[in-house]
Amino acid sequence: MISLLFAACGSKPAHRKAKGAVKSVLILGNSITKHGPAPDIGWQGNWGMAASTADSDFVHQLASEIHKHDGSVIVKGANLVGLEWQLGDYNFGKLDSFKAPDMLIMRFGENVNDTTVADGGFIGNYDRAIQHIDPEDQAIKVVVGSFWARPNTNKLLKEYADKKGYLFVRNDDLLDDASNTARGLFPDKGVGEHPSDRGMRMIKERIWEKIAPFF
Repeated sequence: MISLLFAACGSKPAHRKAKGAVKSVLILGNSITKHGPAPDIGWQGNWGMAASTADSDFVHQLASEIHKHDGSVIVKGANLVGLEWQLGDYNFGKLDSFKAPDMLIMRFGENVNDTTVADGGFIGNYDRAIQHIDPEDQAIKVVVGSFWARPNTNKLLKEYADKKGYLFVRNDDLLDDASNTARGLFPDKGVGEHPSDRGMRMIKERIWEKIAPFF
């Protein structure tokens, strides 16, 4: 069913906008992208979880990198973690306010059941979200893999990106260096598994390497 979905959607190259034509960037993801205060687990921020400050998360770092080249670009980030676990009943109307960015960066995967991901629910949500946000298929799409070890999920995301002609960014190998995580910096183990400031910077650099030609 998944292969049929890919085939039906077709494949178009991601590189369709001229340098300087990107004026709005939308970054969607889970807690690594943004998480509000959760005192019960020792998290007080309202930005990418485990970053020491808002400016240290990958969204703000990426915005800063983009603005070095073009200060007029609008960069927005939002948490849409429901795409990962509300399989079959996600309210896509929540995406109405995110319509038609020039560049769409999707950074998901950590909250997906890696054992059952091939059943199609997650990729179905993922693809439908992209089509809902960019129905005219005009945006540059960037698929960012999971930071955590999710081999099946990352394989599926890579295959999806390749078949759709979207850019793909790998992240899971960053775990080879424990300093890329915030382990030991927070009392809650789950928070500590998120990227440290260094890990956030590495994620930013991986994404920037792919999108720099557009700015």
